Amino acid sequence: MKKLFISLIALLFGVLTLYAQITVSASIDSVQLFIGQQTKLSLQATQPQGHILQFPHFSDSVVTNLELVSTLPSDTLQLDNGLLQVTNSYIVTSFDSALVFMPGFEITDGVDTYITNPLSLKIHDMPIDTTQQAITDIKMMNMKGGFVLSDYEEQ
Repeated sequence: MKKLFISLIALLFGVLTLYAQITVSASIDSVQLFIGQQTKLSLQATQPQGHILQFPHFSDSVVTNLELVSTLPSDTLQLDNGLLQVTNSYIVTSFDSALVFMPGFEITDGVDTYITNPLSLKIHDMPIDTTQQAITDIKMMNMKGGFVLSDYEEQ
């Protein structure tokens, strides 16, 4: 009976140690962008070998005001302690000036759900200085019929 109890305790600690080794995190290359600029969003998980984790799948946007440009191939690195480090990266952009808040992303193994750290990204609009460059009228087209090459020559 005592051997069975010790075996169960050892098995329980082994299982807890296995799950305690899974860590997840999120990072972003830039915390400030201009409208239309792109940056890389990375979701990273450290896990035991043979453990399968499911990362989030984004179709066209990651969160409100943050568009998905492309999904990069997964990167897997074997660490010295026998763990695997899996990184999924995404190229993202925004076309609206805003402070974009990204709550923790969910990474699951089918049983447990692991949540990354939250991130934020400030999107700035492009400053336009109208004092340095005057606003001019659009050149009127020749309405008499057809196009004349001289209409498009620099003057």
